[in-house]
Amino acid sequence: MVENSLDRLLESEQITGDLDQFLDEVMDLMEAVVIHLEKGEQVSPVAGRAFRNHRRVLDNEHAAGRAVDGNSGAVDQAILSKLRESFNYHNSRRGILKGLLQSDAEELEKAGLVGADLELKTAGWRRAARWFLNDGTRKSLASVWRWANLLLGSASAAFPAFEAVKELKDVFHNLYKDVTA
Repeated sequence: MVENSLDRLLESEQITGDLDQFLDEVMDLMEAVVIHLEKGEQVSPVAGRAFRNHRRVLDNEHAAGRAVDGNSGAVDQAILSKLRESFNYHNSRRGILKGLLQSDAEELEKAGLVGADLELKTAGWRRAARWFLNDGTRKSLASVWRWANLLLGSASAAFPAFEAVKELKDVFHNLYKDVTA
């Protein structure tokens, strides 16, 4: 298996990260969710373990009757296909988005994406991502999505092109909540 940003995040002692690193991590997490929903083999060993744990937690909740009945836990294949297509499109634009992050320090500052503001946001993101990667619980994944939303919201305030990635993250979050309910 090839190591990706999620593997590096879990192995790193680094508390905060930069925006390029965050973008890699959130895109790699979204891809791991697609692979999980497709029931495919994870590229990242860390993501593979997290999603195995996640599936175990969900199975235990279903068995204990804590999950909402009537949901098969499966994603409609047409929706999954569109999700993969949309993810692939936005992932192909990752370099363009990273270029924007390097282009205008003033806009980054206005959006709270420099200095202590950025460090606080990326520390929260990395803490939540590590939590999910270590235990795979539904609560930890919800935390990851909330922190991703915060950073993507700030990035989209500085550069509107990030709004599409933020909305894709929202689709992931909503679809995943529907599937795991």
